[in-house]
Amino acid sequence: MSPKACCGLAPVLLALGGCISWDAGWTNVPPGDGARETVDALLRRAESQVAAADTAARLEAVIATFEAVLRIEPDHPKALGKLAMYHTLLGAGHRESRGDKQAQYRQALRLGERLMYRNPRFKALVDRGEEVWDASRVLTAEEADGMGWWSTAMFYYFKECVPDIFKIFNNRWVRRNKQIMDRLSAVAPGWHGGANEFNLGIYYLALPESVGGDMKKSARYLARAENRRPDRLLVKWGRAKYFHYKRGDRDGFRRDLEWVLAQDPRVDTGDPYPWNVYFQRDARAMLGQIDELF
Repeated sequence: MSPKACCGLAPVLLALGGCISWDAGWTNVPPGDGARETVDALLRRAESQVAAADTAARLEAVIATFEAVLRIEPDHPKALGKLAMYHTLLGAGHRESRGDKQAQYRQALRLGERLMYRNPRFKALVDRGEEVWDASRVLTAEEADGMGWWSTAMFYYFKECVPDIFKIFNNRWVRRNKQIMDRLSAVAPGWHGGANEFNLGIYYLALPESVGGDMKKSARYLARAENRRPDRLLVKWGRAKYFHYKRGDRDGFRRDLEWVLAQDPRVDTGDPYPWNVYFQRDARAMLGQIDELF
């Protein structure tokens, strides 16, 4: 069954983006078309492209190379995970309109689902009509990238693509996302160097207290993520952007963002170079707006 959210609103409102909906990732997957290059050669090319992917065009070239892998092996797990990650980044860091962002996040969700669908128990459950978040209970560490990038893309989708007036009708998607994150915590607690713990920190920050939001839990999860990789740009960037901003902590906001800008984006900090470029660009923009934000 395709993941759908039926909002119960008039069609004209749905057209404005109040309903979260996409076709399930495992549907309409094209067959492999044979190899012009080997998968190993394409993966090596993609990694070399990643090292220079500091613009939208260069990131799109990375995506094109990983897509070439899928044309040879449609369920290649590494390519599916990398594509889910880079489509998420393309939406977050290089697209401006709601429609363009939606397209990238929906693609990331579909790719994450394709990776999950490789698990035969999950496949059996969703083929019988069970929803992705409920069927996630059978997933394993082998599908960690599918769960992790699905949940990350869902957070971006909810924040950037659902108008504020409709968020109350779609809060259940945040809770559904929690099911995915909880399963990921159970089978791969250190996924992507603490990225799932970072996402859980954002989860408890994003929800109103009346439905489970908790600033103390948010702070604990963000601290856990930071402890896994203290040199990582992700956590301090996100803590400033979301946590310090919500608390009105101008000093903490500035301190974390200045630290982010002081790092070398090419050093391995747990995130690939294109993400570090985005974190620093966004940090610079936020510091430039500090007087308007606080």
